[in-house]
This record gives sequence, structure tokens and C-alpha cells, in this order.
Amino acid sequence: MDTYTRRALLGCGLLALLTACDEPLGPERGTDVDAALPTADAKAPKIELCHYDADDDAYYYVSPSGNALAAHQGHGDLAFNDDPGDDDPSDGWIYCEPEPEPEPTGQERIVFETFYDGSWEIVSIAPDGTDWVNLTNDPGADGSPEISPDGTKILFRTGRHGQEEIYVMDADGSNQVRLTAHIAADIEPTWSPDGSKIAFTSNRGGSAYNVWVMNADGTGEVNLTQHPASDGQPAWSPDGTKIAFRSARDGDNDIWVMDADGGNPVKIVGYQNVQNDPAWSPDGTRIAFRTSHVGVPEIFIVDADGSNPVNLTNHAGPDIAPAWSPDGSKLVFQGGGPDGSWDLFTINVDGTGLVNITPVAGQQTYPDWGILN
Repeated sequence: MDTYTRRALLGCGLLALLTACDEPLGPERGTDVDAALPTADAKAPKIELCHYDADDDAYYYVSPSGNALAAHQGHGDLAFNDDPGDDDPSDGWIYCEPEPEPEPTGQERIVFETFYDGSWEIVSIAPDGTDWVNLTNDPGADGSPEISPDGTKILFRTGRHGQEEIYVMDADGSNQVRLTAHIAADIEPTWSPDGSKIAFTSNRGGSAYNVWVMNADGTGEVNLTQHPASDGQPAWSPDGTKIAFRSARDGDNDIWVMDADGGNPVKIVGYQNVQNDPAWSPDGTRIAFRTSHVGVPEIFIVDADGSNPVNLTNHAGPDIAPAWSPDGSKLVFQGGGPDGSWDLFTINVDGTGLVNITPVAGQQTYPDWGILN
């Protein structure tokens, strides 16, 4: 009997066999087949679907008793984990069709701070500027949001306790939890790529701001820069090995990069005047930032070592606070108008396709772009 005939025969009985069970037969999907195979005297387990290995194109069958498992790779011959006494598993055996890839559950969103409903709030919108959702709903001043790598959390800083502290909340704004509690200001939080740590800016321990890091639950705070000059605005590289930051240790604010443990700081951008707001591209090859060395602040992009600078915005008004789209094809930033207002704009990485996504009165500032789950 060929493989395709076996599939047809087995498929006919699959629904009846599965729906007759109160709970699923055999090993769970993704488990090691040999380890999951029950012994002959074990109670017959039940499976939802037996294992399919997409990498090896391997299909698996389980016997009605659950005491034997067979497999074939591609169109190859059947091989058995345990001898079922019958080399033709077409009589009552369950065949595993590969499960379709799950549809993505997350949605691309841009989060930012704005004066909304009478206070500074964290708001989420679609990348085209529609579907505004107030996430924080608190009379305190909330800002500097950043979406977690897995899309389930958002970091932000808040002044609701008198001094600036760092909070985390679920993607829908619920479960707002305070992470820092210090008399100094804790601001500009950012996630490590694996979500296990948070870098932030603080002036605790003295008047100068420094870059600190802590665990995602707020424990284990460590001063990474320990410099008398002002350091801040940390941004983790996508591979987690580096942190970009702005520093005034050479006079003007410049863009520096250090190891994730604070070692080997290197200045990569040192134009005359101010450089701020570093942001790594998702592939780790480039860094966007704002600079005033051309007059008004503009958004520039450089290679990760500081070479090949490109003026992305080239605008008469100030442009600051860039953040990359998840696929690295666009950036969002805040642009200033002649009336002192700030709106959010998206732009392609080649400087084309500029769109004002928040053409409303007021202040829309410090965006982050990610996928919320």
C-alpha cells in the first residue's frame, strides 16, 4: 500500500477517533517521539495530534492503543518506535497531518506620549494614525513608552509620585506596576532584546545622569556608565551585546556605544553641537539619531560604526526622537511646526514617503513602533 493510500484510509477515521476522546491521545505536539512513547502496559494515552516534524518533513502515526508509533520521512518507508505486530498501519491508526502555521496575533502599533483627556498620557495608534487608544488613563504625567520584544508589555516613565519613576503595563494598559522607587529621577527606559533587563537613565547617586540597568522586575539596579558627565537615552543593539547612548563627556552631547556591561565606551558620532536620541535598526546595521550640527535638529542615519551619515529629514523645522518600524523599512519621529506643536511623521528609510500621521492640534511626542500582542 503506497503512502497516499495510507493517508486516505487514515484520514477517514481521524475525526471519529479524535472526537470520541475526552482528552487528547499520546505525545503532545513538539515532544520527543521516543521519550513520549508509552510502555506496553501503560494506560492508552490520547492525542490531539501526533508529532509532525516540518524541518525533516517527517509524518507520524499512532496506534489505536497508543502503544506504538510509526513514521515516514517524505515518501520513504515506515519506521516503528515499537513493533505493533503489523507493518501496515492503515487499520485504525491515526495519521498526523501537519498543522498549518498559526496566523500572527499581534498588530503593529505606534505608542507615544500626548496631552490627552486633560493630562499627559500614553496613547496607542495604528501606523496610519487611526484608532487612538488611551492606555494609561492617569492624572500623572506619563511618557517615554517602549514596547517589549514579545509585544505583551509597555515600559514608561511617570511623574505620578512627584518624582519620575519607571512603570510597566500590559499591552492594553492594564496591570500598571511600579518598577523603581527612588528620590532621584528614573527616566528613558528601554528593553533588552530578550526582555530580561531594562536600561534607563537616572541621576541617583549624584547630580549627573548616568545609564543604569536592572532586571525586568526592577531588581538588581547597576550603574553602567559611572561618569561625572551627563549620560542617557540608552538603546540596546538587537543582538543584546551593545548599548548606544548620548553623552556629554566630551563637551557636546555625542552618540556613544558601549558593551552591554558598560565596558569599552566608544564615541561613534561627534559632530559639533548636540546629538541625541539614538535608535538601532532592527537588523543592527544602522543607528538613527537627531543632530543639530546642520542647524535645526534633523534625523540622521549612520552605519553602526558611525560611518556613512545620511540626513533623512532635511526639513526647516525641528525633527527629533526617531524609532524604527519592526521591519526596518520606515521610521517614525516627532516633527515641530511653526506654532510650537509637535506631530508624528513616518518616513521611508530612503527619505521618501513622508506622512503626518497625527495632524491634530497639540503635542504628540517620543514615539515607539512595535507589535502589540
